[in-house]
Amino acid sequence: MANKYSDYFLSREEAFHFLVEKLGVINAEELFDHDKSTLLDQIILSWYQRIPFQNMSHLAQSDPKEAPNAQQATKDILNGIGGLCGTHGVGAYHILAAVGYDCYPIIGEVDQLGLNHALVLVKNLNNLGDLSLVDVGCGYPTFGAIALQVSGRLVDSTDIKCESFLKYKYVRDGNTFGRYHLTYSCSRSDKQGRQYCKYLDNVWGQFYTFSINPVSCCYIREQLTRNVYLNPKHAFNRMFLSCKYLNGSYLAVNGKKTVEEVEENVERAHLKFSSYEDNDNLELFRCQNFPEIPGDLMMNALGVWQKLPEDIRL
Repeated sequence: MANKYSDYFLSREEAFHFLVEKLGVINAEELFDHDKSTLLDQIILSWYQRIPFQNMSHLAQSDPKEAPNAQQATKDILNGIGGLCGTHGVGAYHILAAVGYDCYPIIGEVDQLGLNHALVLVKNLNNLGDLSLVDVGCGYPTFGAIALQVSGRLVDSTDIKCESFLKYKYVRDGNTFGRYHLTYSCSRSDKQGRQYCKYLDNVWGQFYTFSINPVSCCYIREQLTRNVYLNPKHAFNRMFLSCKYLNGSYLAVNGKKTVEEVEENVERAHLKFSSYEDNDNLELFRCQNFPEIPGDLMMNALGVWQKLPEDIRL
């Protein structure tokens, strides 16, 4: 909704229409009135299953590239195309605010590469003084809201979450939090293209950090444009990626391969990598698994990626 964080207005009707028609949360309005926390977790989980995290819209954009404004980011979520974190984070802020959540946008830093990650904090979710993190746009699983402050008291460390192929946690340092992933090693692919990813004992790596202080959507756009969209060395300018988590399991197009999580347990994940061989097979995979991404958009992005030098592509 139009306020000090954004000049773009999304109506409550549009937001609930998205929850019902795109995310499949049939009883959204009733849940919001009686159990905001359960509804929020349902929104997040369905978001990961249905709205792809992808850089194809970014690759296909003409130069000079820039992060989407609030209206375009929200539109790309409402129509199901998805995008990078700026699209997901800014879109999530507008949708959650329009539904009625007391929330605000924040920005974080992935891999110490400048402010480059958009997130949302929801206030007073269960109790007065609660702060809950919503991250629907980092490509890694975060299938529910993460409690960072409970009844006015900041947590020192969250419980370890195990979702899809990843174990992760959040750790506080003052008013700053860091997201940490448990390191895992993957076997070489066997003849069927399968890899087994096994966790290493208590070896944690920092993925991103963020402050809990609010920022405007305009500020997020400026930072993402500078640190991601105009940085030719950034990974999202060098890869060809779309992913989602169908029934909680990873599914992706990544470079020249498709990736499917075909087995998962608390100790290891089983990922299957397959070469799609030609554009016809890629189009078939898109139709079956990513129909929300237009075929011409995917092929345009593929053409841009294929023109990159081999030593640049990821």
